[in-house]
Amino acid sequence: MKRGVFIILGLCLLLGPTGYSCAQGQFLFENPLVGEQAPDFKLKTASGKEMSFSQTRENKPAIIFFWATWCPHCRQQLKVLNDGMAKIEEKGYKVVIVDIEEKAEDVKPYIEKNQIKAEVFLDEEGAVSGLYNLVGIPTFFFVDQNGKVEGSTHALPANYLETLGPKQ
Repeated sequence: MKRGVFIILGLCLLLGPTGYSCAQGQFLFENPLVGEQAPDFKLKTASGKEMSFSQTRENKPAIIFFWATWCPHCRQQLKVLNDGMAKIEEKGYKVVIVDIEEKAEDVKPYIEKNQIKAEVFLDEEGAVSGLYNLVGIPTFFFVDQNGKVEGSTHALPANYLETLGPKQ
């Protein structure tokens, strides 16, 4: 996963002088999981529980958010997600937050300080981020109630709460 981050940074440096912004980099890659079944995974959480994605999702639609504490854009997107958590859950969605390649002792203080409302899974080795073919972070996956990946993006649209229709 770290190699993928370096590739993105390299592309940004290479394409920056041409006027192509790093924010546009999200359009360079389409995730091959879109339209496919979301891979299930089992990880420890920051609170020490071992949980699977399917167990957490409970056959409901879900938003999977991949992030890391060192990533400023991830922290910004996590705040937006956390602030909208109650409304997301009212619409019948589960939120699954996956921190990549960090240890619990690095993640837990951030979760507590920022009062993150959802359980945070720890992908310490980057295995799950590999299953999901991550190109960079932050990355969101939208999974329907049948477990199929509907889409993937690097930032929540400003009107994401309106576009998440009731799925109950």
